[in-house]
Parts: sequence; C-alpha cells; structure tokens
Amino acid sequence: MLYQWDGRYFYPVQEFLTYGAQQWYSFNIGQRHFLAVANGGFTPENKGNSPETNSMIYEWNGKKFIPFQTIPSLRGYSFKAFSINNKLFLAFADDLKQSSLYLWDGSQFNLYQQFKGDGGRGFEFFMLDNKFYLAYANIKTDSILYQWDRKKFNPYQLLQGEGGRHFSYFTLRDEHYLFRINFITGNHNNPNPALQSPLYQWKEGQFAVIQTIPTFGGISSHVFSMDDSLYMTLANSLSAERRFKVKSVIYEITKGKHIEYG
Repeated sequence: MLYQWDGRYFYPVQEFLTYGAQQWYSFNIGQRHFLAVANGGFTPENKGNSPETNSMIYEWNGKKFIPFQTIPSLRGYSFKAFSINNKLFLAFADDLKQSSLYLWDGSQFNLYQQFKGDGGRGFEFFMLDNKFYLAYANIKTDSILYQWDRKKFNPYQLLQGEGGRHFSYFTLRDEHYLFRINFITGNHNNPNPALQSPLYQWKEGQFAVIQTIPTFGGISSHVFSMDDSLYMTLANSLSAERRFKVKSVIYEITKGKHIEYG
C-alpha cells in the first residue's frame, strides 16, 4: 500500500500486488521517480518459474506508479541505487541466486555484474579515500567488501561471519565506520537469532571490529543526527526464544568510539 501525506495524516492512494515482498525502495533519475519492490515469492510449488518470484521497478507517471521493468529474482531482498562518475547503478540482493549489479543506459537497467554465490541480503555503497566500495551482506557465509577498479567491483576484504542482513556506513570526526547487522544463523530446526553484530572502524586500509552489539533477528539499521549527536536505530524482529515480540533499540554513538543505549 502507498500512502500520501495530506498535512495531518497519511491516507492510502495505491495498492500493489506483491509476493513475499522484503523491501520497497525509492530512487530518482533526474526528474523521474522510481519505486522498486524486492519480491521473495519462491516456493517449492512454483519452483521459481512464475511471475511471483520476479521483482519489479515502478515509475511515477504523474498520477500513480506503473510497471516499468521486471528484475529476474527467486527470493529478492533489497535494492541499492548509487552513482559512480555520473553512471547510475542499481544493486540487487537475492537469497537463492547470484546477486546482481545493473547499469542504467538512459532507458532501462541492464545486467552489468554478478556476485558469486547465493545468500544475498543487502548492499551498502560509499566512497572512502577517493575510492568506491560496496559492502555485500550475506546470511549464509562471510560478507564481503568490494572495491571499484573503474570497470567492476572486486573483492577487497572478507568480513567474517555468517548471518549478515544489512550494512550501515557512517562517519564521525573524520573517522569511518561500518556496522553489519546480523539476522540469524543455524538452520530451520535449530535457528539462532540472538547474535552479536559487529561495528567496524577503518584502520590502515582495512575495516577492523571495535565493538559488537547484541541483536535479535536484526534486519535493519539507520544512522541519523539530532541536536549535534549521532544516533542509530536498530530494528530487531525475532527474540532469543524465536518469538516475534522483541524490542527494537535506539543507540547513541558516543565520540565515535562505541555505541550506547540512547
């Protein structure tokens, strides 16, 4: 459901057909407005051979969002748009197939690069020391930091540990930080959502863990500033007892050295 703000309330304006959707993501190209949905509709019954598994990019036509381009997927999780030297890229994470990088050609997105393996959950893009990086969160194996070589992204640093769901990059007092929120490890019979999620600091050309933060089925984090202080929201989704009733947390980032409860 899409809602519009009328000055006092949000009211519904458009419905969308989705299949196990994991994320809605908005981005602009010039004056054009897009809305992408990562669908995760793969089941043993449809075997990935139906429209239920494909993800979709919609474009605003002035009145509503209309289908613009289908992104092939089996169990899509998230999109991330970014620019490098005036070229627009769209990264797409998929749990059951290779995650992909698309390049905008002026009229549509074309497949540009694929990342080995499955288990993709999310991407975070940032520039550091005049170089471009793409952090790739993987739930099934180690996450990876990629570096741009002017043509493609190459593996740069292994960020060890399975369970990765999302990355948040931020800076404070000229120091660079990367937080990886972990979701779950184990298997269907013995899942473990109570994990330690690492906070990395950039030191001598590498990210090093400086702190771990307890998370419970963590799915997302967001860093923002308010009243000259820096905060991070952390969305939990599954308690240690594997129940959906679990609190999310707001943390205060103190002097760039550690993160505390806000």
